[in-house]
Amino acid sequence: MTKNSELNYIRKAIEFARRATPVILWTQDGLGAGNYLYLWLAAQKSLSSPEMSRVLYKENMAPWLDHFPRLRSLTIEKSQISLFQKRSIYWGQEFGVDFERAELHNFIRHFLLTSPKLAESLRRAEQNTPDDNLVINVRRGDYYSVDKFRAEYGFDVVGYVREALALLSGSYGSVSFVSDDLVWCTQYLEPIVPNDFEVIPHYRNNVFDDLAKLAVAPSLVLANSTFSYWGAYIRDVHQEKASFSPPIFANFHSRNHNNTHPWQIDPLWTSITEIPGGWQEKEVNN
Repeated sequence: MTKNSELNYIRKAIEFARRATPVILWTQDGLGAGNYLYLWLAAQKSLSSPEMSRVLYKENMAPWLDHFPRLRSLTIEKSQISLFQKRSIYWGQEFGVDFERAELHNFIRHFLLTSPKLAESLRRAEQNTPDDNLVINVRRGDYYSVDKFRAEYGFDVVGYVREALALLSGSYGSVSFVSDDLVWCTQYLEPIVPNDFEVIPHYRNNVFDDLAKLAVAPSLVLANSTFSYWGAYIRDVHQEKASFSPPIFANFHSRNHNNTHPWQIDPLWTSITEIPGGWQEKEVNN
C-alpha cells in the first residue's frame, strides 16, 4: 500500500467513524458575517432534524454574537467538538434550494429581529431616513484592494448605479450611500446623482448601523455582497407591511460561480440584468 493509499484509507475510516451529532458546519478562514448568517440559518433549520448542526466558532463572529445573542445557541467552540462528530463544509446560499422564503423570514424574526441592539440601530436609522430616501449600498474594501478578489468581484459600479438611478427615476427625492469607502462614493457616484436630489450623509458607529440603514431603506440598491443581501432580507421582514418597492440587485455576483449570476437572490427582487458596455470595470472605477 502506498503512502497516499494509506492516508486515504485512514481518512475514510475517520469519516466513517464520525457519526455523532450535532454535525459541525466547518467554517473556513476568510469568511465574513454575510457567509456566516447562511450557516446559522442552516443550523436553525436543522433543529427539528435528526442531524442537528452547529456552526464552528471563529473569532470574527464575536461582535455578531454580541449583537445577536440568540445565534450563540447555533454556534459551537472547537474545544467542544469530539473526534466522532461529523463535519460538513457547506455554503447554503441558494435561494429556493438551500432555504425557502418562509424559512429565511422565520430565522430573521426569531434570531435577528429579537436583538435589542439591532432594534436600537433600526430606530436611529429610521430617524435619519426620509420617506423619499434611496439607499445605495456599495462594496469596495478587499473587493478592490486585493487583486484576486478584484478579478472575481470587481465590476462597473458607476454604470450599475447609473442604471439603477434611471430605473428608479421619480420614486425618490434624496440619496444616501452605505459603503466601506464613502470617499470613493463621493468622488465617483455623487456626480451622477441628479442635481435636484439631496445627498444625505449616513452616520454610522459600526457595521450594524449599515445593516440597519439597508433594512429601513424606502428604496434600496444592493451591492454584489452577501452582507448587502442580508440587509435586504431583513428589510423584507422588518418592513413587510410597507408599500416600498423591491430592492434592486446587479445580475452579477462573481466571475467564478454560476455564470456571474447571484444565487442568493429572492425572485421577487428587481434585477438589472445588463449595463452598457458590460459588467467589466471601467477606468473611472479605479
